[in-house]
Amino acid sequence: SQIQPFRTVMTIFNDDERSGRVLSAAAQAARATHKQLLVLLAATQAPDFQRRREQARHLLGQGPLLVTYQGVSAMELCFSQRILHDEGVGMMVIDAALAAANGTETRLAKLACSVLLVR
Repeated sequence: SQIQPFRTVMTIFNDDERSGRVLSAAAQAARATHKQLLVLLAATQAPDFQRRREQARHLLGQGPLLVTYQGVSAMELCFSQRILHDEGVGMMVIDAALAAANGTETRLAKLACSVLLVR
Protein backbone atom coordinates (compact mmCIF):
# COMPACT_ATOMS: atom_id res chain seq x y z
CA SER A 1 0.00 0.00 0.00
CA GLN A 2 1.14 3.50 -0.79
CA ILE A 3 2.13 5.86 2.00
CA GLN A 4 -0.18 8.86 2.05
CA PRO A 5 1.27 12.35 2.42
CA PHE A 6 0.48 13.88 5.79
CA ARG A 7 0.70 17.28 7.41
CA THR A 8 0.51 16.62 11.13
CA VAL A 9 2.38 14.82 13.90
CA MET A 10 0.12 14.19 16.90
CA THR A 11 0.89 13.51 20.54
CA ILE A 12 -0.85 13.39 23.90
CA PHE A 13 0.19 15.56 26.82
CA ASN A 14 -0.97 15.08 30.40
CA ASP A 15 0.42 15.62 33.87
CA ASP A 16 2.75 12.67 34.32
CA GLU A 17 6.52 13.05 34.24
CA ARG A 18 6.93 10.95 31.08
CA SER A 19 4.77 13.34 29.05
CA GLY A 20 7.63 15.80 28.67
CA ARG A 21 9.83 13.21 26.95
CA VAL A 22 7.01 12.21 24.65
CA LEU A 23 6.26 15.85 23.80
CA SER A 24 9.93 16.49 23.06
CA ALA A 25 10.12 13.44 20.75
CA ALA A 26 6.97 14.56 18.94
CA ALA A 27 8.38 18.05 18.46
CA GLN A 28 11.62 16.60 17.06
CA ALA A 29 9.65 14.41 14.65
CA ALA A 30 7.52 17.36 13.51
CA ARG A 31 10.55 19.57 12.95
CA ALA A 32 12.47 16.83 11.14
CA THR A 33 9.59 16.17 8.75
CA HIS A 34 8.53 19.85 8.44
CA LYS A 35 5.04 19.07 9.74
CA GLN A 36 2.80 20.79 12.24
CA LEU A 37 2.38 19.39 15.74
CA LEU A 38 -1.03 18.66 17.22
CA VAL A 39 -0.95 18.27 20.99
CA LEU A 40 -3.99 16.57 22.51
CA LEU A 41 -4.51 17.70 26.08
CA ALA A 42 -6.39 15.35 28.38
CA ALA A 43 -8.68 18.07 29.65
CA THR A 44 -12.37 18.79 29.31
CA GLN A 45 -12.50 21.75 31.73
CA ALA A 46 -11.09 25.13 30.63
CA PRO A 47 -8.76 25.61 33.65
CA ASP A 48 -7.19 22.15 33.13
CA PHE A 49 -6.81 22.81 29.42
CA GLN A 50 -5.13 26.18 29.98
CA ARG A 51 -2.79 24.79 32.64
CA ARG A 52 -1.69 21.85 30.51
CA ARG A 53 -1.33 24.05 27.43
CA GLU A 54 0.98 26.39 29.35
CA GLN A 55 3.02 23.42 30.63
CA ALA A 56 3.38 22.10 27.09
CA ARG A 57 4.32 25.53 25.70
CA HIS A 58 6.95 25.91 28.40
CA LEU A 59 8.45 22.48 27.60
CA LEU A 60 8.43 23.10 23.86
CA GLY A 61 10.15 26.47 24.20
CA GLN A 62 10.80 28.65 21.19
CA GLY A 63 11.53 27.23 17.80
CA PRO A 64 10.33 26.87 14.23
CA LEU A 65 7.27 24.76 14.90
CA LEU A 66 3.57 25.26 14.25
CA VAL A 67 1.72 23.85 17.25
CA THR A 68 -2.00 23.52 17.81
CA TYR A 69 -3.67 22.30 21.00
CA GLN A 70 -6.93 20.42 21.35
CA GLY A 71 -8.68 19.37 24.54
CA VAL A 72 -10.09 15.87 24.56
CA SER A 73 -11.77 13.57 27.02
CA ALA A 74 -9.81 10.55 28.22
CA MET A 75 -11.99 8.17 26.22
CA GLU A 76 -11.31 9.73 22.84
CA LEU A 77 -7.69 10.56 23.62
CA CYS A 78 -5.80 9.19 20.66
CA PHE A 79 -8.32 7.01 18.92
CA SER A 80 -10.57 9.54 17.30
CA GLN A 81 -10.61 8.76 13.60
CA ARG A 82 -12.26 12.16 13.18
CA ILE A 83 -9.22 13.93 14.66
CA LEU A 84 -6.81 11.80 12.62
CA HIS A 85 -8.70 12.49 9.41
CA ASP A 86 -9.54 16.16 9.96
CA GLU A 87 -6.01 17.08 11.00
CA GLY A 88 -4.22 14.96 8.39
CA VAL A 89 -2.31 13.02 11.05
CA GLY A 90 0.40 10.79 9.62
CA MET A 91 2.36 10.05 12.77
CA MET A 92 1.34 9.62 16.38
CA VAL A 93 3.96 9.84 19.12
CA ILE A 94 2.90 8.25 22.41
CA ASP A 95 4.29 6.86 25.64
CA ALA A 96 5.15 3.17 25.30
CA ALA A 97 3.54 2.55 28.69
CA LEU A 98 0.26 3.99 27.39
CA ALA A 99 0.50 1.75 24.32
CA ALA A 100 0.91 -1.27 26.59
CA ALA A 101 -2.20 -0.37 28.62
CA ASN A 102 -5.18 -2.69 28.43
CA GLY A 103 -6.70 -2.71 24.95
CA THR A 104 -4.63 0.18 23.63
CA GLU A 105 -2.36 -1.87 21.39
CA THR A 106 -5.31 -3.32 19.50
CA ARG A 107 -6.76 0.13 18.94
CA LEU A 108 -3.39 1.50 17.80
CA ALA A 109 -3.08 -1.29 15.23
CA LYS A 110 -6.30 -0.08 13.58
CA LEU A 111 -5.07 3.48 13.09
CA ALA A 112 -4.16 4.60 9.60
CA CYS A 113 -0.97 6.33 10.67
CA SER A 114 2.53 5.54 11.91
CA VAL A 115 2.97 5.18 15.66
CA LEU A 116 6.22 6.13 17.39
CA LEU A 117 6.55 4.72 20.91
CA VAL A 118 8.67 6.61 23.42
CA ARG A 119 10.14 4.58 26.28
